Amino acid sequence: MNRLLVTLLSFSFALAGASHAQTTEKQTIVLTNGTTLVGELVAESATEVTFRDSLLGTLKFSPAAITSRAGVAATAAPRNSAGNPAASSAGSPPPSSLPTVGPVLQPAIANPAAPTPQAPVWTRNLLVTFGHMSAPAPTLGQGSVRSLNVNLGIERATARHINSLIASYSLARAKPAPAYSDTFLATFQHDYILSPKYRIVSQTSFLRDPPKTITHHTEQLIGFARTLVQTPSTTFMVAPGLAYSFGEKEYVGDVDDQHFGYGFYQILNHSLSPTISLQQKLKAVRSFSDPQYIRASASVSLTVQLTKTIGLQTSLESTYDGRPAQGIEELQYQTNTGLQFKF
Repeated sequence: MNRLLVTLLSFSFALAGASHAQTTEKQTIVLTNGTTLVGELVAESATEVTFRDSLLGTLKFSPAAITSRAGVAATAAPRNSAGNPAASSAGSPPPSSLPTVGPVLQPAIANPAAPTPQAPVWTRNLLVTFGHMSAPAPTLGQGSVRSLNVNLGIERATARHINSLIASYSLARAKPAPAYSDTFLATFQHDYILSPKYRIVSQTSFLRDPPKTITHHTEQLIGFARTLVQTPSTTFMVAPGLAYSFGEKEYVGDVDDQHFGYGFYQILNHSLSPTISLQQKLKAVRSFSDPQYIRASASVSLTVQLTKTIGLQTSLESTYDGRPAQGIEELQYQTNTGLQFKF
């Protein structure tokens, strides 16, 4: 009789466990700061969500921090003694969300993770700002510059590849001259993910900047990047590497020819709250043959998410060119304020 009772109880517990495994929900959750989580929803209430990410472990956050979610009912993945997902019988590792970092230039595409190679994550935004730049050529009578800037950013991220394209157009007017001039900047970046901490980064940019008398400038940077910090609220990555550039400026009897050198870029994304995020970026390139050829850019931007699709962004940017065109200042800074639209 006791053996029969024990058998029935064991069978009941097995059925309950099987029912729980069938209702475990595997979800992809995107937070307002751009973080993508892939894993299991443990518990959810009106004030708190408990989520077990396959890479970051168990996390707790407010429901207001969720931008979007997608999930289907699935059988729970087997777990080891520590409670982490275990490898399948075929020896393949469980799915994981690999951290990624968006492009270096504005606008920031804060999409730090992609769920699986079969389900790419798309990020699209349009940033419209009003800018003010310090006088690029005061000796030539060109004072401060006001500009209207439109930035379009598109990113496609999977567990192994991240492709991003940013196109920026500015209509500028310099004081006291009444003439208008347009500036165009396009940047394409490809990240090849080697592991959650390491990747190979290739970035190509093209610039046309009449206020600085840059007829055209193309720059290529290939680096080996390492993510030093990766948490739900903070991502910090550095990428040293090799650089190549060529272009033309309005010199008198001279042009800005080809340069081979080295460089690096660094990016920091930090969420101050579910709706407020901070981003800081730095990029620098130097020529092997010409010690004067140094190009660097840095920026700090603060974004306040007003709704799920509209944010208010303000930024401070600075650029340095060790070999500027005649009469152009080496260092300039610019402030921008405007709205960001996600679509």
